[in-house]
Amino acid sequence: MCCFSRHVEKVWSTRIFARPLEAGRQLLVYGMSLEVASDVAMILPIPVPPGSRDDAVRFVDMSARPTFFDDVSALFPELVPQAGNLSFGLLAAQPASVLVVHDVGDFEASFVPEIRDFSRLDARFRLPSDVWDALPTYADWGFCVFKLKAPASSGRSGLLGLFKAPKPSSRKVHPMAFEFPRRDASQLFFPTVHVHDGLVHPTAQFDHELYCQTEPGWEPLMQWERSASRGDALAEGARRWVEPSAWLYKRALAGELPNRDTYLAQAKLRARTVVSATFRVRMHAAYEHVIDDGRAPLDARVKKWMRVSEAERVRVRDGVTATLAEIFADHQGAWSLGAFSHEGGYETFSASNERIEPQDVDVAFAVAPTSDVRAAVQDAVQRAFDRATR
Repeated sequence: MCCFSRHVEKVWSTRIFARPLEAGRQLLVYGMSLEVASDVAMILPIPVPPGSRDDAVRFVDMSARPTFFDDVSALFPELVPQAGNLSFGLLAAQPASVLVVHDVGDFEASFVPEIRDFSRLDARFRLPSDVWDALPTYADWGFCVFKLKAPASSGRSGLLGLFKAPKPSSRKVHPMAFEFPRRDASQLFFPTVHVHDGLVHPTAQFDHELYCQTEPGWEPLMQWERSASRGDALAEGARRWVEPSAWLYKRALAGELPNRDTYLAQAKLRARTVVSATFRVRMHAAYEHVIDDGRAPLDARVKKWMRVSEAERVRVRDGVTATLAEIFADHQGAWSLGAFSHEGGYETFSASNERIEPQDVDVAFAVAPTSDVRAAVQDAVQRAFDRATR
């Protein structure tokens, strides 16, 4: 969730990185550019265990390496680098009347354990109570509050400057970062709900790039774009904040989308993906973020695909897997099928019909397939989906 205590003119190029840490904790790094005219704080609700202590969150100062996201994005075909020379600072014990404020580069940061604890924070950096009334999900969450420090110079001079309203100014700040205990260690959390004008809208304009690393057991199940290299390819400053031996993954959220947070959940990954001896079936829900509000015309097939339930997706997944297992067993030698590994050595085939949107099957080959073999595999994949969706 990206909430601002006051109106902001514009926010763009939001980039978020998440990865699991030991003992069920998570590292979250949040970067953005924004245009503001006055003091403002960004408030990020986080799903910590209820009743978390004031010292549950550790903040990270990324001011020494403001390019962390440029470094990370350089591992993907179209992207650019950012790194972080950060230092964890354990939140100290604090009196009940005041929340500890941490100096983290361009920001002053505090952890607010519960909504009621906002009373212990400067009033300028709170949200109106009716915002929280409209977001009951966060009733027992904790909150990280980042106050953007004023620039070194306000740009006003002379006595006349005292009577002029401050002009909005664009600022690209170094990423904010912290690590926190997760209430559900089987999920990675990305705060993507928007509150930019003091109101909670059902939809919002997204311009987000989400990055992550996962538990090793999740990697064969991942449907996000995978990096060209593992974390150890990053510059030393950035490599400090990733798992060097693991891949990185990316997902873009763009356009008008439902205004909600984003989770990467192990249960959903397992429900949508099956890894077999020679292939992997990946069931996508490509249109789960599309809004059918009548403002934009939607293809009749898209409307059908939006209504596919998770249970139906699992049923189709199992049907496709069973059919392809039989076909591939019969043709393993003729098609030179190999042992599947998510590390590589496979080709992706897609299929769709009136009942299901385009889905992927990754097929491993022992040797490069001929055009005839590719055509035969494509036909088998399409027939499997047609049979499973009758």
